[in-house]
Amino acid sequence: MPGISVSKICVPFGGGGINWMQLNLVLEGHSFIMPGTNLGNELLRYAETYSFYNSAVGGSTFLSIEEGATTVDSKIVPTSTRAMNTLVLWAGVNGFYNDLGIGAIRYAEMKSYCLDRVAAGWKVFTYTMTPSTSGGRGAVFESERDIFNNLMRTDLATYANVYILDTDTIAEFDDPADTTYY
Repeated sequence: MPGISVSKICVPFGGGGINWMQLNLVLEGHSFIMPGTNLGNELLRYAETYSFYNSAVGGSTFLSIEEGATTVDSKIVPTSTRAMNTLVLWAGVNGFYNDLGIGAIRYAEMKSYCLDRVAAGWKVFTYTMTPSTSGGRGAVFESERDIFNNLMRTDLATYANVYILDTDTIAEFDDPADTTYY
């Protein structure tokens, strides 16, 4: 992936001394990480894990992801195999437009999904929402995106086995017109 290292994308995996062969890794979300995209392909390079499954589909919303939760949970392996059940979630922008209050609504859906996966046995790594101008998204979207991301940082991050991957700290993701990375 030109211009960005996988350690930036996969924080805290990158450089953390993780033995990738111990990961039972499942990717879930929308088009940013589905197979065939820049990031999805980059993550496939690291798919030499205990097991790997990519459930991401373009256009996914939290509600459609929740509908597929049974499939994701069926990928859990017993902890006796020494594999870490690791779910990487990147979703949110679909179904998230210029509506006041949508940030808290979508956050509640995402939080529910994440905590249900933790209860099922996953360690959940989830990305914050990146800026977007597609579909006429504007100032209200940005304001609601900030609410959503701040709730992730201040609330969701307090739960055990949930880890926030903050895209706002990665300069390459700041320009919604630059689709190099998503």
